[in-house]
Amino acid sequence: MIVASKTFLEFEREVPMLIKLIESQKKLNFAIVLVLSLSFFINICGIGWGLPSFHGWAIDEIIPAQVLDGIEQGFSNGWYYKYPPFHYYVLTIFYTPFLILDWLNVVDVSSLPTYTVLFYIERFVSVVMSTTIVYLVYLCGLEIYDKKTSILAALMTALNCTFVYYSKTANLEIPFTFWFVLSLLFYLRILKHQKMRDYLLFSTAAVISVCTKDQAYGFYLLTPIFIVLVHHLYQKRQNITTNIVHSLTDKKIIFSLLLSVTLFFILQNVIFNLEGFIAHILELTSQAGDASKKFDKTIIGYLQLFRQTLKLLMYSLGLPVLIVGSLGLLIAFLKPKKNYLLLCSLVPTLSYYVFYIGIISYVRDRFLLPITIVLVFFGANFIFMFLICNQKFFKIKTIFVSILLIYTFIYSASINSLMTQDSRYYVEKWMKQNIRGDALVLGIGHKEYLPRLQNFKYVSLQSPSLSNSYLLQLNPDYVVTTSSFDIRRSKKGTSRYQLFSSLYNEKNSYKLVLKYKSKPRWNLLRHQEKLSYKDTNLDKINPEIRIYRKTP
Repeated sequence: MIVASKTFLEFEREVPMLIKLIESQKKLNFAIVLVLSLSFFINICGIGWGLPSFHGWAIDEIIPAQVLDGIEQGFSNGWYYKYPPFHYYVLTIFYTPFLILDWLNVVDVSSLPTYTVLFYIERFVSVVMSTTIVYLVYLCGLEIYDKKTSILAALMTALNCTFVYYSKTANLEIPFTFWFVLSLLFYLRILKHQKMRDYLLFSTAAVISVCTKDQAYGFYLLTPIFIVLVHHLYQKRQNITTNIVHSLTDKKIIFSLLLSVTLFFILQNVIFNLEGFIAHILELTSQAGDASKKFDKTIIGYLQLFRQTLKLLMYSLGLPVLIVGSLGLLIAFLKPKKNYLLLCSLVPTLSYYVFYIGIISYVRDRFLLPITIVLVFFGANFIFMFLICNQKFFKIKTIFVSILLIYTFIYSASINSLMTQDSRYYVEKWMKQNIRGDALVLGIGHKEYLPRLQNFKYVSLQSPSLSNSYLLQLNPDYVVTTSSFDIRRSKKGTSRYQLFSSLYNEKNSYKLVLKYKSKPRWNLLRHQEKLSYKDTNLDKINPEIRIYRKTP
């Protein structure tokens, strides 16, 4: 009876603790749902930027025409594009209902309304994948540290400026980053548990990432070597007589390697499209040797490259997040045993930077998107340690962290503000009200940089051979220019530079009738104008549009 009463009393004391634990878990689960909902809302806002259109306003998007062309050729018979085929396969699955309706003559996929729906589908796939990336970051965090810090890492990922932009476009930045983060999750699980399943899933995700965008190969040059090394040390602990040959011939390593090679050849469709695969590789290698590389392959050149990398990381993450990420990185190196898995996440990042960015010797903000996600793990860890290190000032520190997160939210949401208030929307309305439909309009620049001109008789040109003589020969009624393709992006002394100079100074028969760029109040990205157009595509949002009218 005495033992029973003691057991009952202990149980009675533990019940409130269990209830509190359950309630705290519910709060944490609600928190990650809230973060995912916030991410989805931020990502989907502005999804219709530049639509309806046959080309959109985002540079390097996979447009529906490219996917339809691949489907028509069965992604075989010499088909290739500058990107690998896997994401085209994914989009084909979502296109299937419309292809069936087109075959039944119910809809016409080449008509603007249906084509625009396909465009929305592509961008919505990016929205879903980007929101899933936030959840994958949370799962990676659970492998590295506790649930609260994982939620914070997920939130900071969702508030990444470059991430928010590409999350709503049909570019391949989000898809290939999705597969990379998925492979990162299995990589961390390999290091923790050494299970065959994680080896095979890591190989699958890694191959798909490379087959989505070639540059992902950089992540997987050093990483497999590190995995083999860790696997060997694990085997050594199990059996002291194990040597490196035994570890290399272990079934986990062999099966993973066989799966990677087989899957790569299948997804690249090498058997049925060898000609297209070779053509793709040749185009890829020819681009790698382009003379447009910004930095020399010298010590000074690499230091300049690193400096530019930091500049673009600050642009993507915002200065506060970059600072806490850097501090988190420093602390992790000072306490390597405590932060072992956290530091292991740097191996794919280092591999990517050395074997991709270092080789091409230039960097853009979109190249750094996966690196920003890894850096966020360190930033979240630093913030959590900052909060708990001294309870005396906990409230003050909480306010400080809250301000940081609110600023970062406004900073990333500025992308949506710029997209939804893009200057070209106003310009299009102005043109509709002030330019007659039969007027000949010359748009100078890529179609993606200009207002949509399909309602007019127009010519869109971006040739370097543009000149004043060509303008006189074409004799358009109106000329439309954009800051995304203007005198600042033309070499002095060229005919194109002289053309812009004549227009801007009104030295020819064209007079400026409209100069417009919207100025959203909710915009912390004003410094984007200081970046070179070679560094980012975000400067293509909300360009300054000028319209010149021919005078009698």
